[in-house]
Amino acid sequence: MDTLIQIIKTEWTKKSRGNPGAALRNSVSDYYPISIPAGSGVSLQRVNYIESNDFGEPSITEPKELNKKQLREIRLELKKENESLVVKFWGTPIRPSYAKAKEIALLFKNSWVQIIGNARIP
Repeated sequence: MDTLIQIIKTEWTKKSRGNPGAALRNSVSDYYPISIPAGSGVSLQRVNYIESNDFGEPSITEPKELNKKQLREIRLELKKENESLVVKFWGTPIRPSYAKAKEIALLFKNSWVQIIGNARIP
């Protein structure tokens, strides 16, 4: 089962807390068109929107194949079971209450799941 993980990140400062910055920030899409090359296994694509260009055209990486260690670095665990894929996730940020990955989704062919996180970085 070919799987694409797409991380869409929106970076902003206090400047975009109020209007008009907040309106621009909130208009950022929570999905981005994708195409998965057949036989790619598990791949990661990053889509980054930034405040300095008014959240316009994002920077996008080409899908890159991931191994289990790289999956864990982005706090995901994927396990194939029959014709489905079990998705487990460690919270953002990792806390004692997230000591183990929690099952959050069971995916079947041509399905998807969305995980939304929020982090403040000083």
